[in-house]
Amino acid sequence: MNKVTKMSRYIPYIIIISTILWLGLFLDRFFLLHSSDYLTNFIAKLVYIPHLVSVFISIKIYKDANSKNKKNLYWFVMTNIGLLFNDVSWYFISYFHSHTIQIDLVPFLLNLIPFSIWVFSIILFSVKILNQYVLNFKYRAKTLTVIIIFSIACIFLFLSAVHYASEIFSLGTVSHIYTFIVQIIVFDFVMLCLIHTESKGLSLFFSGIIVLIAGDFFIVYSVISQTSVLYAYGVLLWFLGLLISMFGVLTIFTKADYDIENWLRRDNTIKSKIVFWCFAMSIVSFLLCFVIAYSFSIISRQEFLGLPLFIMIYSNIVIILFSYLGKYFEIPFRQISANIKALMLDDKKLQSNSNFSVEEFIFLQKFITDAFTYRKEKEQENITLERERAKSELERVQTLVALKEEQIKNEAFRVTAIGQESFRAAIGQMVHDIQSPLSSLSTIVAEQSGNLPENTRITLRNATNRIADIANNMLSKYENKNIVISENTPQLVSLALLHVISEKRYEYSKLNVNFEINIEQRAYFVFIKINPSDFKRMISNIINNAVEALKNKPEGKVEIELCIAQDHAVIFIRDNGYGMPQHIVDKFYKGIAVTEGKEKGHGLGLSQVRETVATYDGKCKIYVTENEGTELVIRFPLVPTPAWIASEIKLTRDDTVIVLDDDESTHGAWKNKFKSILEKSPSLQVKYFMYGREVVEYISGLNDEQKENIFLLTDYELLNQDMNGLDVVKDTGMRRALLVTSHASSPEIQEKVFQSGIKALPKELTHALTITVDKKIPKGSRVVDMVWVEDLREFVDDMVREYYGHIKVDVYYEPISFMEDVRQYPLDTRFILDTNYCTEEGKAYVLDGFAIAKKLHEMGYTKLILFAGEAVKPEKIPPYLTVVLKNDLERRKNLDKI
Repeated sequence: MNKVTKMSRYIPYIIIISTILWLGLFLDRFFLLHSSDYLTNFIAKLVYIPHLVSVFISIKIYKDANSKNKKNLYWFVMTNIGLLFNDVSWYFISYFHSHTIQIDLVPFLLNLIPFSIWVFSIILFSVKILNQYVLNFKYRAKTLTVIIIFSIACIFLFLSAVHYASEIFSLGTVSHIYTFIVQIIVFDFVMLCLIHTESKGLSLFFSGIIVLIAGDFFIVYSVISQTSVLYAYGVLLWFLGLLISMFGVLTIFTKADYDIENWLRRDNTIKSKIVFWCFAMSIVSFLLCFVIAYSFSIISRQEFLGLPLFIMIYSNIVIILFSYLGKYFEIPFRQISANIKALMLDDKKLQSNSNFSVEEFIFLQKFITDAFTYRKEKEQENITLERERAKSELERVQTLVALKEEQIKNEAFRVTAIGQESFRAAIGQMVHDIQSPLSSLSTIVAEQSGNLPENTRITLRNATNRIADIANNMLSKYENKNIVISENTPQLVSLALLHVISEKRYEYSKLNVNFEINIEQRAYFVFIKINPSDFKRMISNIINNAVEALKNKPEGKVEIELCIAQDHAVIFIRDNGYGMPQHIVDKFYKGIAVTEGKEKGHGLGLSQVRETVATYDGKCKIYVTENEGTELVIRFPLVPTPAWIASEIKLTRDDTVIVLDDDESTHGAWKNKFKSILEKSPSLQVKYFMYGREVVEYISGLNDEQKENIFLLTDYELLNQDMNGLDVVKDTGMRRALLVTSHASSPEIQEKVFQSGIKALPKELTHALTITVDKKIPKGSRVVDMVWVEDLREFVDDMVREYYGHIKVDVYYEPISFMEDVRQYPLDTRFILDTNYCTEEGKAYVLDGFAIAKKLHEMGYTKLILFAGEAVKPEKIPPYLTVVLKNDLERRKNLDKI
């Protein structure tokens, strides 16, 4: 230690001499007393003095340190050695190889290897001490985010100067770009260390690193931008950084401060918080001022591009200044900490120091003193509490006994509930078993109604309705009441009306009331946006009123009719009762509840009807003919048909339709539906399967061309099988498929169908499905100039009308229909795709523009254009796809020529 003490006496003299030397060199450069080359050559030789001192002292520190610190100090030594070799290689390249900064392959590697050793060592040293002694990077998302944004900004500003270089793709330019980016990373970690350092020597060492990085940025910037003014200043800064780092190493050595744990303070201290966020805000404001100044031409572009260089020096000054400010704010907390220790010893309580200058600290000190007083009082109270615990324990035991009795009762209820749930599941299964043959019977009645005598037709229809009423009533009565249906969803009107009318037939089965429902063919698949339960309750209330208005009238009738008129779904509900008094109609329009004239009263029912109509933008009119009946006409605006439902299937004469259902009666219904179609198109084939595995095996044995001609009609529930209909679609890869299910109204099933990229059909509406043959144009036969697939209808319609009215364009508004029809276009057809596709409700399709383009490319299509709303990363663009931005006004006019 004597040698160390003796050396410490000389450090101030070394600092003074080094400072005078550096200032002399700086003034020489500033007043141009010698040429720039002479000055840089002299400094290049002079830098080895601080290099050798730093290396020698760091090795000495490593040897003297204990084994606990040697693992990290090893990289501290490697940092100084790597820095030395980096300067040696740089001096050789600059002054012995070609006397210029022109780098070929061998010197390029000679420069790259020592530099990489240095930066790798300093990064590893910084990361190790930060992660071990300061902060956990995993939980510092905000800190890392600020650092990453800062780095990206500096790299962006630097790279914007690359175009000034004469040889952008030369090894020299690549070397400088690599040097800049890597040193930005070094700067980030060194800056974090500097923020948290408590050691004066380590602060000097890291400050020197930042200064020499800034000097290297001056050198790189002068070469890249081909401006030699800053080159010598960069060399001077590099030399200054080496001197400061050397002072830091000497300080660590002379103070024998070898314990790394004492070099840094834990994260989340006042000082580290103040320094980091002041640094972040100052850098942001600094960048903002420069951007504003550049925007208003206050500074030149060349000055703006030098911004990263000034940030290095500016940030170092900010960190050092606010480090001292942070320490100032920590002084009162350290004083309070000492006071707490004094308060914990009663005989030294008077030694606590309460001399604070800030009101908040005065309050905190008083709070701590009161807390110790309160602690003593609580100790006295604890004696009393202990006496009461015995009594509380007895009460607790009594409570446990009572809880045990309650648990026994709850267990009994639970067993009962399990039995009810099993019964409910059995009811659901039974209803499912009924609905399949019922759907088949409904289809047969609908298809053969023209060939049956009227009496037979009426009998069959009544029997079908009766079975449906019983099944629906059982399902409604025992369904799980905990299921929550989302509000304001597109509601399939015809299906909801069929369900309600079935419930009412069963409810009023003992009355002499005939319920009829008539649905216009084109209205079977219309949707309105409404809460399903609100809609069904409204229809139910109206029918209840109609039944009461019949007053057991002979041959009473309630008729429901659904049709389309001017973009609205129109529902007519008529009865042949005795009519509704006019004053009741008037009160209905005025919003007054009415109960007069009816045994049970329906004021609340009519109020619900009026509120539901008003809530969902509907209209309701009441027409009364005294002693003849009442008619309610309800109108709701139509909404676009959801993507999950199909009202039509398109086939070609060469197609093979596969029907998969575990119920034989459903096969009979489909056979009857296809009978007339097969007579007109004998080449069309229909195959029937009862097991999903058989379908998977059959389709797997076909070639790709044969698979293109398959259309799959599959039930969802396949009883006693290890798969359902959607599993069959997934395993076979069928894109031409339709899920025929009695659970189509379930949001869960609708979502699964949508995600599978196919469509669904309610079994109850099988008879209403339209099957067309040869509406789908044969493969490669439809020739157009362009096919556009875009979910924004108004946008694409305006584009076609404004720019492409002179050519033939086909437009699809969703990807599923497009993929069904794509084979009709020749392989040289031009396709315009969007990046993503969404439904009217905002749900994203599984198929996006990239996925569609990939499938089209695999099919052999060559003209594929992605018309994107925002820039796409180059690495994401495949070679077969051309990207055009929607805001590129010039190119969007010429999509047909790209």
